[in-house]
Amino acid sequence: MFDLRVFPVGFWVGMGVGFSVALIPLPAFAQFSITAVPQHVYPEYPGHIGDDGVSIGPPGASVVIAKPADPAPGTNNVFGYGEDLDNGIFSGGYFNAAGQVVFRGFLSGEPYGPDQGIWLGSTSSLALVVRGGTDLGLSGEGIAYQVIPWSMNAAGHVTYEGVHGAGPAHPSGSESIWVTGPAAGAARLVLSTDAPAPGLGPDVKFTFGNVSKIDDRDNVAFIAGLAGPGITEANDESLWVSDPQGRLTLLAREGSPLIADGQPSGIVSVLRFDYLNDSSALYFKATFTDNTTAEFAVVPEPSSMTVLVLCAGLVPRPRRR
Repeated sequence: MFDLRVFPVGFWVGMGVGFSVALIPLPAFAQFSITAVPQHVYPEYPGHIGDDGVSIGPPGASVVIAKPADPAPGTNNVFGYGEDLDNGIFSGGYFNAAGQVVFRGFLSGEPYGPDQGIWLGSTSSLALVVRGGTDLGLSGEGIAYQVIPWSMNAAGHVTYEGVHGAGPAHPSGSESIWVTGPAAGAARLVLSTDAPAPGLGPDVKFTFGNVSKIDDRDNVAFIAGLAGPGITEANDESLWVSDPQGRLTLLAREGSPLIADGQPSGIVSVLRFDYLNDSSALYFKATFTDNTTAEFAVVPEPSSMTVLVLCAGLVPRPRRR
């Protein structure tokens, strides 16, 4: 015969059954709100990106990390003009406070697609993030002929866009947004064409999403188009944030009031990111139907859930005499 008894956490009885109770915190579920901010002053990190090369540091004390004819890490080629000479050799770059740079580079003599890639570098290293002309692993999507960097945070995590050619799912091509993370060589899909838009109806989907911005908590904000029942030219633009677990939250939408600091700020007509070279937070600008414009910040408000875990063990009941 056995009694069931409850014991404090960590108390274990070796000769029977008891319960050990533990409060186990689950991973935080990020929540977000919007607050109005004054005109934000974005930091400028010293460096240079141009067809003559990529360098980090102020003029007179910079370190060149890539230049034309240099071997391009992760490939068997060198930096140079690709198929389209108008693209130049180096472009589309961003610097961060840690002295890193992400940039789009082109490769000498390669055809469209494989002639480009995204590299992440510092004064001591340079590595390929992703190369154009590759299959990014999306079922039904075509080859990502273009890869375009959009932002980088202080940890060197990067958001980039894939522009896909024709595939079974989208004969006219498609787009995707990706973010790199702590795991070397790993990238997480943030958004792809025709993915469901959560909370807007079963048949409302994303039509595009390219410009993206990452903060130091690895939250990624992006502006995306919408299509489906009830969607018109007056309400088809939207601003979302994806937390590090990939959960999407709608922040603002064209044709709807923007809620900032708990109050409606006006009906949104245009959403945009003015500047993508700031890793500290997610800032955006909204223009309203009365033609006023204001700047806002996305404020993460992490919360956590706790569960009660009951562990059982046997405790012998004393025999009656």
